[in-house]
Amino acid sequence: PIPIIKLNNVFRDVYGVFIVTNDIDPLLAMRREMEIGVKLAEMCERLHVKHVIYSAVDFVYRITGNRCSRYDGKGEIEYQMKGMELPLTVLKLPLSYDYLVNTLIPTRQGSDYVFTGIVDSKLDFDVMNYSDIGPVVKLAFERPNIFIGKTIA
Repeated sequence: PIPIIKLNNVFRDVYGVFIVTNDIDPLLAMRREMEIGVKLAEMCERLHVKHVIYSAVDFVYRITGNRCSRYDGKGEIEYQMKGMELPLTVLKLPLSYDYLVNTLIPTRQGSDYVFTGIVDSKLDFDVMNYSDIGPVVKLAFERPNIFIGKTIA
């Protein structure tokens, strides 16, 4: 990772920062993800970044009382960001289609192929291509009066 001190110089005088922390890499522990996310948020606050967009997911522990480290790290970062003086937009994006088809292997059930182990395959659920995230972030940066202070899911 890039040391925060160097990012201070990169982020100085920028309008906005889109923060995505890593929740997939098994080598990046939840505590480290939280440390990085909070340090980035503190840096944005200190440098008076005008618009911070954070890619989050639902905070499983606060909703269900059950731990899910892949989600709880992001949830804790979001919770701490909302307690800061940040011009914040939170994006809670659906499962990545790219991740779904490139990482998970469907199994055959009768005449259908289904993804097991993530959701009940008979239920519909939303997915999104990675390439669609950029236009969403761009729109939020272009219309801060609509998006700052909001959670978009």
